[in-house]
Amino acid sequence: MGRIAGFMIIIGSLIFILAASPIGKIYGTQDFEARMARITASRSAYVFSQVLFAVGAVATAIGFARLSPGLRSSARPGWLPTLASLLLLLGSAVWVFFIYQRTVRPEICFRDYASVPWQAWAYLALTAIALLLFGIGFLQAGYPQWMAYATVLVPGLVTAGAILIPEWMPPQLTYLLTLDIGIIAALNT
Repeated sequence: MGRIAGFMIIIGSLIFILAASPIGKIYGTQDFEARMARITASRSAYVFSQVLFAVGAVATAIGFARLSPGLRSSARPGWLPTLASLLLLLGSAVWVFFIYQRTVRPEICFRDYASVPWQAWAYLALTAIALLLFGIGFLQAGYPQWMAYATVLVPGLVTAGAILIPEWMPPQLTYLLTLDIGIIAALNT
């Protein structure tokens, strides 16, 4: 695994995880009016956090794309890591578009669970599928089994939770996993 790829994944994951910190009270609040009041009161902090969400997702996806050539030789079929990278990059592009919408019109994303734009769901699905494929590649390449299984399991659980539990879509959980993968990638060079 590549050291540079690992560091990119680490940095991107940390940026994404920390994105909610300037205005963390918004994401933990279920009340729409309270959320909107907090966004209005701290508009610049809100916009800054949205930029961090976008940058974190893109940096992490690029890190995984840089990681995939090292998996190609071991993965069967060899195109699996490339497909995973493409799906992750596409997912991050969809996420950036969603973040743009959420920045410009936060009311469309925070009003209720049913109003979450399709881009958030597409991002979640693309990321889960990409990480599933990476998990298979990690397993075939002989990397720690726990990492391979976690790479399959965690995004699946996040997706299932988002579908089954209204008002629950914490992609930060997925980025805790990618942070671990980045650390392993950076240390195994």
